[in-house]
Amino acid sequence: MGKATIYVHLKQGVFDPEGAKIKQALTLLGYAGTGAIRVGKMYEIELEKATPANVKALCETVLVNPVIEDYRILELKE
Repeated sequence: MGKATIYVHLKQGVFDPEGAKIKQALTLLGYAGTGAIRVGKMYEIELEKATPANVKALCETVLVNPVIEDYRILELKE
């Protein structure tokens, strides 16, 4: 059994409403020096065949919306 850790995030230039809300909340709480905030998702998935090709296929067919998101495979243990 293998394991893959994948980070999915919005592409540069795509508005991140969740990040904007977090920034707004931090400002209201007194953290005025906060810059832009971007939110992403991290997946840890156990797979029978954790090969680079299988993980890439999983990302591109299920986990990632390629129109607005990018991804990085952070860790891959076959």
